[in-house]
Amino acid sequence: MKRLAATALALLAMGLFAQAPAVGTVWDPAVEFSATDNPNGVWAYGWVSYEDFVAGGYTLTLFDTIRVWDELNHWGVEAGTEPAVLYNPTEDVHWFGNAVPPHTLALHPGGSDERAIIRWTAPESGLFSIVGNFFSDGDPTVDVHVMLNGTSIFDSDFFGPGSDPFDLPVAVAAGDTLDYAVGFGGNGHNGDATCFSVQIELVPEPGSMLAVGGGLLGLLGLVARRRR
Repeated sequence: MKRLAATALALLAMGLFAQAPAVGTVWDPAVEFSATDNPNGVWAYGWVSYEDFVAGGYTLTLFDTIRVWDELNHWGVEAGTEPAVLYNPTEDVHWFGNAVPPHTLALHPGGSDERAIIRWTAPESGLFSIVGNFFSDGDPTVDVHVMLNGTSIFDSDFFGPGSDPFDLPVAVAAGDTLDYAVGFGGNGHNGDATCFSVQIELVPEPGSMLAVGGGLLGLLGLVARRRR
């Protein structure tokens, strides 16, 4: 009986330990937004030229200037206002061409179709659930993308108002990058601020779940034997 208990506890501990680094962890760029640091943990805010973006395998240029524009936090470049990554830290709607609701991110492309980008760098390897959307109450006419290491895994032409959702299971290695990008859709960049949300969560490995299940079954068996 003691051996059964020890084995069950070991299986349970193995399963929990295997999942421990990310149990319950959800990466959310709005919740984790920083108006002081870039990069900011796993997140970075920057831009890529149209030519480099289309070629793939590009290098992200980080925004180096933070401003406050109509109470929006505005990451941009020294020479101009777009491309930009915006965040509304208030309880009210504010505007950057289009409405940015409270506690919401938005991306605005540049005048030469520079892509505004929010980047997530994977802190560990695994299969991740990537659920989010590009959306607006206004009428941006943009192209939106999700890029894994510079290669597209989601593309869409988004013409608001409305929402353009994505739900992607993505296998990544530690250090891989996922970029969420907005371009101006080929017709100029005026009024193209596009809201964005995403939640990234590690999908537990089947082996870990089996270990947890085996440990729990063993413990239940032990309890049943003791009752008998």
